Amino acid sequence: MRLFALLREADEEYGDEGGVEFYGIRLPDGTAATITTGGRPHGCWTSCERPADRLGLSLVWLGSGPGA
Repeated sequence: MRLFALLREADEEYGDEGGVEFYGIRLPDGTAATITTGGRPHGCWTSCERPADRLGLSLVWLGSGPGA
């Protein structure tokens, strides 16, 4: 299992500093689960890349772990 964050890119034109939108975990079978920054469940995904693509966010791995 490995942790990741989904980040919203900064948009200086609109005064948006960007930041973390969701946290997630890659499960042993390759699927992923995400939660909000407030700790509420968000979604289950077929891969870690899927929510990033679907939501237009950047995936960033947190720390190191198996599969790093």
